[in-house]
Amino acid sequence: MAYVEKEQATEKTRDILDKNNWSNIFRMLGHSESHLYNYCRLGNAIRFKGELDPGLREIAITRTGILCHSDYEVIAHKRLCAGAGVSQEKIDALEQGAEAAVFTDVEKRFCDLPMMWLKMTGQAMKPSTPWPSA
Repeated sequence: MAYVEKEQATEKTRDILDKNNWSNIFRMLGHSESHLYNYCRLGNAIRFKGELDPGLREIAITRTGILCHSDYEVIAHKRLCAGAGVSQEKIDALEQGAEAAVFTDVEKRFCDLPMMWLKMTGQAMKPSTPWPSA
């Protein structure tokens, strides 16, 4: 699917895309204003209205991206990890996971969450495997 271009986008879509630096993931959703709007609402609710510690949230999201071989998520959320106060040493250790000595016990549990889900559902992740559906 081609990305939406400025001249194709509605005014509301352009406003949302401007706020998100016209990043490709948002441009792909820009063909459907309602999907783009609700996708951004979900992300904002998770990031700004949740009660979970931001560092732990970003550890879990980034680790999930690593296990799912989702380069976009990994790159974006490593940056968000740093913004949430996660040290560069811990960000680098996310590739290794919960076995890395740098994590606290609580952080190790958040590193383990994605793999625990995969084990519970009997799923295995491979580079070409999409995230399993429920």
